[in-house]
Amino acid sequence: MIVDCRTYTLRVGTQNAFVELYERYGRAVQQRVLGEPVGWYASEIGALNQIVHLWSYRSLDERARRRAALGREPAWQSYLQRAMSMNAITRQENQILHPALRQDAASAVAVDDHGSDCVRDDGDES
Repeated sequence: MIVDCRTYTLRVGTQNAFVELYERYGRAVQQRVLGEPVGWYASEIGALNQIVHLWSYRSLDERARRRAALGREPAWQSYLQRAMSMNAITRQENQILHPALRQDAASAVAVDDHGSDCVRDDGDES
């Protein structure tokens, strides 16, 4: 199992409109093709104006197959055009996470003591 951790940094003041656009035009088609996400989150402490969404797949091959299928969906292409015209996204990051410990699928996404489900090591010890 792998988890696709996608982080979008947004221009200040665009987060609500970005999420509303996704809800209206992107969510249904994305979930029909990719399945239910592990979760969609907005940052509140630390780096702000970020949307983090997590998607679980059995393998990199399954991820590639599903994402290719999503890219062929006319409804998804329409959503992407709308999202890009907002000019809201200033940075995109994508991480593929794999379980560090043997675990069952139900507990595959761990949350650290600070509530972060996508922890990056930037070397800052503060």
